[in-house]
Amino acid sequence: MSVTTFAQASGQLRSKMEGMILDNRFKLPELERVRVDAAEAINLMQSPLPPQIEGRTPEGELVPVGVLYTLKFPDLFKFSLFCEVKDEMLAVPTGILSQCVWALEWTIRGLMEASEYQFQKTWNVPFNKTRYVFLENARWKAAAHLLKPEINRPLDALRHLSASVQDCQKIIGGTAVDVWYRNPNLFFHHAIALARSRADDAKAKEGLSRIVRDKGIDEGPNGVLFLIVGKIYLSRVLGRLGEDAEAQKHKDPILTGLGGEKWLVNRRQSIKTVLRGTRTCRNCQAREPLIKLFQCSRCKYTLYCSKKCQLANYQYHKEDAASLKEIANMEPGKARRAEDWRTWRAAPVPANSVCLVHALGLQRDPSRSRTHIVFKDVEYVPHSKKMMDRFKVVRVGVFKVDDIWTYLEAFLSLKSGEGKKLVKEALDEFDPGATRNKNELPILDLMFSSDPGFDREVYFRTYSMSQENINRLPYDANWRNSLNSGEELVRYRALKIQKRSSEESAWEPDSSFDYIDLFIDVIITGRSELLNQRLGKRRRTDFRRGGGGRSGRALLVGK
Repeated sequence: MSVTTFAQASGQLRSKMEGMILDNRFKLPELERVRVDAAEAINLMQSPLPPQIEGRTPEGELVPVGVLYTLKFPDLFKFSLFCEVKDEMLAVPTGILSQCVWALEWTIRGLMEASEYQFQKTWNVPFNKTRYVFLENARWKAAAHLLKPEINRPLDALRHLSASVQDCQKIIGGTAVDVWYRNPNLFFHHAIALARSRADDAKAKEGLSRIVRDKGIDEGPNGVLFLIVGKIYLSRVLGRLGEDAEAQKHKDPILTGLGGEKWLVNRRQSIKTVLRGTRTCRNCQAREPLIKLFQCSRCKYTLYCSKKCQLANYQYHKEDAASLKEIANMEPGKARRAEDWRTWRAAPVPANSVCLVHALGLQRDPSRSRTHIVFKDVEYVPHSKKMMDRFKVVRVGVFKVDDIWTYLEAFLSLKSGEGKKLVKEALDEFDPGATRNKNELPILDLMFSSDPGFDREVYFRTYSMSQENINRLPYDANWRNSLNSGEELVRYRALKIQKRSSEESAWEPDSSFDYIDLFIDVIITGRSELLNQRLGKRRRTDFRRGGGGRSGRALLVGK
């Protein structure tokens, strides 16, 4: 089945149907209307089904109860069937979870019992193969909810997943093992439901063993998750079967020593663990803890996964290493500020990640990742207790790159034509290679500080995010309010530039002498030499790779 996700604004929830392309006008029902249906449905859920419930079409055809309920609670049933269930951050509200399961189970019965005419009239879609798509989505979503800890009914989930496995076997004409190759996600969750329900440990052992023995399991998008979770449940199943020696092979001694799965569930995130999760090979983006990284012996900062990656990245890193050595020789206050700056600009704060996606509108038009650039003016907050809050964004703007080549070159102290060369090199370096995900999009990002007390470093980089993750991210029109932790961004009047475009710009000239004044003056007057005249300081430029394998150019203006 193809996977189509349509992100849309319905709170934080989105619609998704495996095997269907939803029209871009499709919207989930408003959550408040769903809650009204859910509250009314509780009475039916708590009482036995009245035998007299019956409906007939004008032609006298009996209408299944599942179809009648679908018509009686349209918002609840539509929401349950079309709402995405996998993403825990955007989960179905707990208060209506049991009602959604009830609605999905009646949807399944209605789909199986309805005639072709009733199906078309109830769901307003062509009959053909759509019934199968609806049925499999309803089964999958019901099972996913039933496996959640809030409900924890694995035996009921197993019933739905087993039906889906049987249907899949009929279609492919193979065995349950063949389902692993055709639909590994279904096979995996069926095996987990078998293990959790304890319905058939022998069958659970067979399925889980097939998963953990697959030599190519880590090639898929969920392979590592399948392997880790599969081993945990296989160990439990083998223990129940009395195969203790075999079970011990699948237990992780470190996890056991930490107290088992509860350590993972209850462990609190810290700044240290978050930053550790951002540690990646500067060349191929291999990430800890999946692979062990080592530091560059010269700069003691940049990380690589192998000597091969270090050599491939040498031309970009050699000047970066010299810059880091210079930081080590600075006075303590400036050295700390420089180190905080390097750490913050590579940190996974919203201003450096999801807010860039919203600012560029990549959910609507992915091509803007190569045609537009985000400018951020940041301010140093040295006394902040949290590393993530050591800098805050005070101004932000989005510009079309083709409209600001001259000004970008002036800002980065480049010669005429070098701006295009810089961006081309950054995109060429970013473009898919042997080690890069071909679905990733580049995001052009320029950050600097206009604070007179800062060392005036301008940093250009290409951030990256996969198209799949972008599609799963609902657009946030108020993204500016998320740039800083717990603080709303100051809203600046949009700047209008004649004969040039400035999209979603939040720039405005300031009365103080800073980079904002200079940049705006350059844009409005076209006098690129103004930057040199007003700064009157020596510049040195070095080309460096940004965090996580992204390219970056920094401009240091020193005394």
